[in-house]
Amino acid sequence: MFKSPIEKLSLAAAKARQNGDTCFVPEIPNASNFAPAISAIEAQGWRLEHWDVGSAVSGFISAYPVFRRA
Repeated sequence: MFKSPIEKLSLAAAKARQNGDTCFVPEIPNASNFAPAISAIEAQGWRLEHWDVGSAVSGFISAYPVFRRA
């Protein structure tokens, strides 16, 4: 079954929470996914703590948010 990038992030966030992780730091590639990705991760019981953004030579932008348990 195909899963969107947002669904994959949501599942990874849920798994990290179930594993007892105290923080979750995904890479979110593609600026258009930033807001939906944050919402999906926060829905799994995390809150955004810190945010960093980087761009590759190709011009693509990725975000590296740090989430902590809510």
